[in-house]
Amino acid sequence: MSADQPRRHQLNGIDLASLDPTSQCELAKELLKEDGSQANEELAFQLYQFAAEAGLSAAQYNLADMYLRGAGTAKDVGQARHWFEKAAEQGDVDALFNLGLIYSVGDGVEQDVVRAVGYFRQAAEGGLPRAQYELACAYQTGRGVPLDLDEAKKWFSKAADQGVSRARSGK
Repeated sequence: MSADQPRRHQLNGIDLASLDPTSQCELAKELLKEDGSQANEELAFQLYQFAAEAGLSAAQYNLADMYLRGAGTAKDVGQARHWFEKAAEQGDVDALFNLGLIYSVGDGVEQDVVRAVGYFRQAAEGGLPRAQYELACAYQTGRGVPLDLDEAKKWFSKAADQGVSRARSGK
């Protein structure tokens, strides 16, 4: 193979790039369930990359997560943020939540709690319990939003109703 030809990724003689994005995503999940070896992580990363580039939001989220953890690739918060944004554009509430976390602490970006709360709000409105909890905390402390104990109580209640035990105490 010449240096300018792309490396072909194969498993048991199957060209992984030729699989449909959903199959690539499912195979990546299975590989990560196996033994957790570096080789499986790297292959899963490639599969998620193929499927993410084809526009599959689940793959975009998983690719972002792998970049964020440095699993199967070097850790790269900028790439993680990029792929979380792509998944969030398709309504992925987990991606919205992770963007909220990134901006909340300033991980690889300038800290922006107002923007973080905006992501938490979108994820909370999409029904994600941990985002509802984070939004409640923001209202309770006035971090990124005006202090509003009634709003805090509303979001703590929603989170508690979905099983977030610490939301029951409002802390």
